[in-house]
Order: sequence, then C-alpha cells, then structure tokens
Amino acid sequence: MAYSSCSKEEIVPVDGDDNSPIDTDGSLVRIVPLSSLAENSDRYTFPEREVCLAAVAPEYEAIAFSWSINGKAVESDGRLLKFTPDIPGIYHISVEAAVKGAKHIGECDVVAVDATEESRCRIPAASSSETAIRVFEYLPAPGQFVGDVRNAGTPAEAAEWAQERMQNGKMISLGAFGGYITVGFDHSVVSSDDGYDFVIRGNAFVTEYGSSNEPGIVWVMQDANGNGLPDDEWYELRGSEYDSATTLRNTYVTYHRPSAPGLDVEWTDAEGASGVVTYLSSLKKTGRDYYPSWINADSYTLYGSRIAPRNALSPAGKWENMPYPWGYADNIGSDNLEEPALGPGSHCGFCISNAVNADGSPIRLGYIDFVKVQCATQAESGPLGEVSTEIFTIKDLNIRK
Repeated sequence: MAYSSCSKEEIVPVDGDDNSPIDTDGSLVRIVPLSSLAENSDRYTFPEREVCLAAVAPEYEAIAFSWSINGKAVESDGRLLKFTPDIPGIYHISVEAAVKGAKHIGECDVVAVDATEESRCRIPAASSSETAIRVFEYLPAPGQFVGDVRNAGTPAEAAEWAQERMQNGKMISLGAFGGYITVGFDHSVVSSDDGYDFVIRGNAFVTEYGSSNEPGIVWVMQDANGNGLPDDEWYELRGSEYDSATTLRNTYVTYHRPSAPGLDVEWTDAEGASGVVTYLSSLKKTGRDYYPSWINADSYTLYGSRIAPRNALSPAGKWENMPYPWGYADNIGSDNLEEPALGPGSHCGFCISNAVNADGSPIRLGYIDFVKVQCATQAESGPLGEVSTEIFTIKDLNIRK
C-alpha cells in the first residue's frame, strides 16, 4: 500500500480540552529530516537493515512520544523508534506528542528499496576522482563569512558557489552550530576496516603560540535508492565526545532573520535556551548580512548533534579553541594526518566503521557515497566571532593517485 508524504505535521486538539491553545507553525513535533530544506522527513534504506528515527520537539525530554508503523502502534524508546523493514515496500511512520495542550503528529515514509547494498556499490574506475566532486547542499548557520556568498538567491546557487570553491581548494565556512555542507563522490568510497577511508582538510592549528580548532561532526550516507541524490539515510561518525554527558544528540537550533543587515542574529534551541550570533563590525564587513541570502523564510532550523565548546581565554589574554581527541573535521586530534602529499592545512582522517544509528548503536556500512559536515558547537570567542567549522576538500584515501 502506498502512503503520501506529509510536509507538515497534523495538529489535533487533545480530547476533552477543546479550548487548549494550538500552535500551527508546523514544527513543534517532527521526525528529524535529512535536510533542513526538505519538505518532508522521508528516507530510503535496504530491506533487513535497521532504521532508527528520532523525533524532535521543544524541550523534548519532558514530552511523551507514541509511534506507529502503517497505522499500528509499536513500542519505542521515547523519542527514538528503531525497527527493521523485512521486505521491500513503503513503511508509513507516525509519531504523536502532546505539546502546549495539543496533540502534534509528525510523519514520514521509510522506503525499503528492492535492492541490496552490494548491488548499489559504485566500484571506482580509472577515471574516478579522489575528491568529492559535487556539492548538493550548502546551508551554513549565520556567521561572519556567510555574506561572502555573493549573488546566491537560491539554495542551488549557494551549492554551486560552494562547489566551485571546493574545486579550487578554497575555504568554506559553516557558520555557527548546525551549519552544514553535503557533498558526493563519483564513486562509492569503500570501507577498508583497517584504516582511515577519507580525509577532510580544514584550517585548524595547534602551536606554541595558541590553537584554533572548530570541530565539525561528520555524517555519511549510502545511495540506497540509486538515484544519485542524498535522500537515503544519514549515519553519524562517532567522535571522542559522542558519549560525553554534555553532548546533545538529535537536537536543533532555529535562527531568526534580523530586521536589518549588520545586526546580531538571534537563535533559540530545543532545550529552551536562546542567544545571538554576534555581528562583528570590527571585521570590516559592515553591511554584510550574517543570515543566508538564499533563505526566504524569516527563520530556519538546523538539526544535528552538539558537543561542548573548548574555547577559552589564555593566560596571555588571547582566545583559543582547544583541540578534541579525535573524530572531528577542522580539528588537530590524534587522527590528524601529517602527510606532505595531502598539501597544506590540517587533514583529519575518518573511518566509515565508526558509523552509528541515531540511538548510538553501530551500523556496518560496506561503503558510502555522500558526506555531510556539520558545525558541532554553539560558541563565540570574543573578537574572533563564532566558532565555525571551515573545510576545503574531502578526499577518498583508498583511491589516491
């Protein structure tokens, strides 16, 4: 049986409380989407592979969630639903929660494709590029370099801008927490199981004079449906902070358009906190808007995992962003590859074998086709501005020429 996709949640009054206020902004309860610009939360996977979906809502820890598959109630771990589609088909997923006196229902379709993981693998050819060649989406959080994206009136134009910069080895900034870039290779990057599979170049450094590390969480995806688009399922690569008590997973931040260029950008998050991305007029970018020009809405929401910042003033009175042990882009950790052949900058190696589901359970992937890098912290370092992940290139280490 086929089910239609829903771009907004359904909202119905709680029984016996018809006078309860109802918030109709369409975002109070949602299954985490694959893209912040997606109209729905649908995804594709292989039969007999476990799927783990996460529901998000304001201050979600205080909310009880109930889930159903194809209209049948199922047990779940609160805001997480884990299930395994046993045969190809469309599985309609619904999650319900009471928020602000009303029932809110988030929905999506999980499509189990009629194919196997092995059949979808794109074996590298002699002409394959070691470098990710296409940018599918570039959606930074507000930040001091967002205004550098000139003449981008649509998300597609912003992606083209980022793609051209990556092809020329130029820096791309992801802004404050949650900002991301999604890229794809012209082949499948195979998991070696005994070493790093791909590398991401950043501009992190650690010297005797100071340090700058602006961590980016890395996500990977297989092209399960074979359509060449990153619309299948993201898996986070576990880093050193994954199990920390201060790490927030399946969370989000909403950024609000300022009333004019040159102003701070306000944000609110799933935990009820709020703050601003401070506009720095001292950086001589006066009049540049920190809010992406290609986002028409007056607010937009970025989803992901968030780790605690490690920025602080040094005894000498300078701001430093201290490094993390391992597992993050734009960071000098134990996985920094000091190989002259990789060129200048910092180079963080990543293992596909570190992929995990939304509940933290490991997932074995024979290969990946897409990579997403997401700024992992919400922090500012005084006159240096927001802590913002920067990257240049992403390369397959297994087919280096």
